[in-house]
Amino acid sequence: MLKYHMYGLDTHNRERGSTTVEWLGLATIAVLVIALLLPQVRSTAGDVWGNVVGQLTGFFS
Repeated sequence: MLKYHMYGLDTHNRERGSTTVEWLGLATIAVLVIALLLPQVRSTAGDVWGNVVGQLTGFFS
């Protein structure tokens, strides 16, 4: 067990922070829930999503 802990492979260690991917996943879920629950923000959420996708497309091209 010590060998795995030294190399960061200890899967039983719960004292780690949340990763960026986890935060992005939670944010995406929150946006989708809000967009589905509030019809008046659907178009705004669509615009925001389009802007995010456009920024990411420009960033990676």
